[in-house]
Amino acid sequence: MANHLRVTLEIGLKGKRVVAVAPDWPGLERGAMTEAAAVERLRSYIPRYALVTRLAGMEAAFATSPVVDVVEHYPGTGSTDFWGISFAFSGIDQQVVSGEALERELTLMRACWTFFDAVRVRVSAAMQRGPRGGGRDRDHIVRHTLFVEKDWAGGVGVATSDDALLTDEGLRPYRDAYCQAIRDYHAQGKLAGKQAKWPLRYLIRHTAFHTLDHAWEVGRARAAYLWRSQRMIQPRDCCGLTANAYDRACERYRRERIHCLDKPARGRPSDGIPYRASDRQRVGTPSRATPSGASTGHASDRHRAHQRAGGTRSDSIPGRALGRQTWLAG
Repeated sequence: MANHLRVTLEIGLKGKRVVAVAPDWPGLERGAMTEAAAVERLRSYIPRYALVTRLAGMEAAFATSPVVDVVEHYPGTGSTDFWGISFAFSGIDQQVVSGEALERELTLMRACWTFFDAVRVRVSAAMQRGPRGGGRDRDHIVRHTLFVEKDWAGGVGVATSDDALLTDEGLRPYRDAYCQAIRDYHAQGKLAGKQAKWPLRYLIRHTAFHTLDHAWEVGRARAAYLWRSQRMIQPRDCCGLTANAYDRACERYRRERIHCLDKPARGRPSDGIPYRASDRQRVGTPSRATPSGASTGHASDRHRAHQRAGGTRSDSIPGRALGRQTWLAG
């Protein structure tokens, strides 16, 4: 029925993670700690996936407020528990599909590619880093997504160089060859893979999920970067976030800033600077001993506060006499 969404639940070997998969919509799958949480998290991604169905021309058949029907529970693998991602095959994945059903799933996989390409073109290379400088930039994420997918394409006989994937002239023929190889394997009744064998339906949905997951990652990181830069975020900057998701993201960051402003971390000067919640967890690990009366917050926090006050990074480094005097005077 149009208003119903079939969902299968993949249970990790140790029961640490559960992944909810919508088998009729490749790429729509989310993991969590419990079955109920996984289903609810999958529901929260339905508005985002609606953009993909629109690109595929299937928005009329996709219910944005569906009734979820859990049709299957099946065991996952150790990777299911570790990553919270589907790594096992359901009974639906292993069913024989018609050529028409295969073409429908390939169309949705192509729509995921189109969405990913639109995101990576619209955002800049600068991404929001973690509290200690970790994370990946846009180009790193793009290379990872394409190169991992290239390995899966090798399971159906598609060979492409890394350099070719990084150009539009090489990416389009590769994707056409990937889809055609899946059609050929389907016609011959073969499974994908050289050693480990994957059902073709699993290959399609895993490819679609991996592409979408990183497209959404880029969108989230870019939205966070824009907020941290104190720019006015517009919905178009969020690269696929729906209006509701955009509002929730802005509200979340606003709450973090207000919370940290109202309750400054212990050992940090109350200068009115709205610190992030993640910064508060890093207090008490100074890079060097400081003189009596100086702040004992994390070194990078002191540098950041000093820069906002008009100083330079070099004269705020602990251990330099001039810098230490400048910090204490401020």
